[in-house]
Amino acid sequence: MGGDCRGSRPGLAAPMGKHTYHRSPGTPIRTRTTVTLPVFGGVVFLVGSVFFWPGLEEWAGYLGASLFVFGSACYLVSPIIDWYELTYTQKLPEPTDPPGSVGHYEWLYASQMLHTQRSNAILYAVGSVCFVAGSVLFFPALRAQSTHGAWLYLTGCVCIFLGALLAAFTAVELRKTAEPHYFEKKWWLLWWCSDESAQVISCMLYMLGNANFAAGSICIFPKMHFLGGLVIEDEHLSDQAATVLFVIGSAVLVMGAAIDYVVFVRQPYRHASKPTEKSSLVLGQATL
Repeated sequence: MGGDCRGSRPGLAAPMGKHTYHRSPGTPIRTRTTVTLPVFGGVVFLVGSVFFWPGLEEWAGYLGASLFVFGSACYLVSPIIDWYELTYTQKLPEPTDPPGSVGHYEWLYASQMLHTQRSNAILYAVGSVCFVAGSVLFFPALRAQSTHGAWLYLTGCVCIFLGALLAAFTAVELRKTAEPHYFEKKWWLLWWCSDESAQVISCMLYMLGNANFAAGSICIFPKMHFLGGLVIEDEHLSDQAATVLFVIGSAVLVMGAAIDYVVFVRQPYRHASKPTEKSSLVLGQATL
């Protein structure tokens, strides 16, 4: 979720966290897992949403809720791995320049970027915990508790929306110091987009997807009736609208996660300078 944060001095080169900030094609397996899980989780959400359509058999409700729990778990594991990597793997060297010097300010900048990305991972993790808990309350046997599940989903949507917003601002900031790079002109490489710009697009899709999930969660709230001073809860506002919004939100989340995955897998095609037509042709023949 792009760009190295590099100081002007050769000693300060910190690969910024998040999977799309890595500049080495030889990435650890846990990083590949980090970019794959959100794609898989989004697809599971998409499939699971269909089984919440009202009027289906009870088994469909159990299957939909089970898929939602599994999809939420995928979204939870990814930021936990990301946080671990940012905390214990992506460590900056201790500053060697005196306070107030240019080198020291460069170190502080890189350190702040890592702290910001740790906060981003925590927001995603907290939101995903809410999704897991809320999904459990969507099982048909717990239908009476579905309002609490909707509140948990609404809370999770707010956390992940804020996490995506923070990640977008971080990508915009990292774009200022990112080294120029070029990709071969293949559409699936999103060659026209820098890693940072792709991250901003991905975050916008995450925010849009979570907005749909939030709207869908509101549709699960019960209708309220007042009788003799008592508040009586009736059926959900609209199960049909909730299902449609969950399907749309899931599809948008898959697109956002897919962009992150493409940015990860395209790193071997990265060039520091624009490849000439001849060199691109030779490389293209070599990959056939």
